[in-house]
Amino acid sequence: MSVQHSVIKRGSFNPNDVVPTETAGVKSDKSVTGGQGGLATGVPGNLLDDTPHRVATGIVEAGPVAAGEYVEGKGVVVNPREYAMAGIGGDPLKPTLVLSSGDAASFCTFGHVVMANKDVTALDGKMNYAVLEGFDPANGVGAKLYVRVTEEVETAFTAANWKAYDPSTVETFSEEKSYEPGDVFKNEDALYVCTEEVEAAPFDAESFVEIDTTPVPYASDAEVGTVCFIADDGICLVELSGFSAS
Repeated sequence: MSVQHSVIKRGSFNPNDVVPTETAGVKSDKSVTGGQGGLATGVPGNLLDDTPHRVATGIVEAGPVAAGEYVEGKGVVVNPREYAMAGIGGDPLKPTLVLSSGDAASFCTFGHVVMANKDVTALDGKMNYAVLEGFDPANGVGAKLYVRVTEEVETAFTAANWKAYDPSTVETFSEEKSYEPGDVFKNEDALYVCTEEVEAAPFDAESFVEIDTTPVPYASDAEVGTVCFIADDGICLVELSGFSAS
């Protein structure tokens, strides 16, 4: 009998351990982890705490897919300890949590799940979710922010076309200062980016581009003044609340 994640108490358990649940004496037939272990001990795909979860078993139809990633129409792949680690390139000493087409997997549609920051935006328009801990691009948490400073055509992120951006360190415009391409400053209630060399002079809006301060995922065709985010390699805790109606 499998232990339901909604009743697992704190602690880690192995097969045949007696798990202290609301129903005493139930044995686990797989390794599970319960309790508030914290993100430091989590890996993508972990059901990190003892809140209720809705998980269903299914087949990966279009692999590869990794634990913690969203699969269209099925949910987020969870319970990475369930999966056999065949290794990379046939080498069993190089385990991987990546599943191939035809592999069985567990998919979560409701509950608290650990995800990699880079995978969270795949939920947009697909599932109802909220990030409970970590990854907050609007404040630069779990992501690096960049503002577009050129109109050069690109097919992938190019540092020459973007300037690293930290909203907490933006200075106020000074007419006694000269500005170079990529400089970001605040004037009254708006932020601007300089796209060409500007000598010290009173503020002239035509010499700068106003920034849309709402960060969006990186897009190669973003307009000058767009702030994009590129997720780092960290993880976050996400609350899933079913599929999006859209």
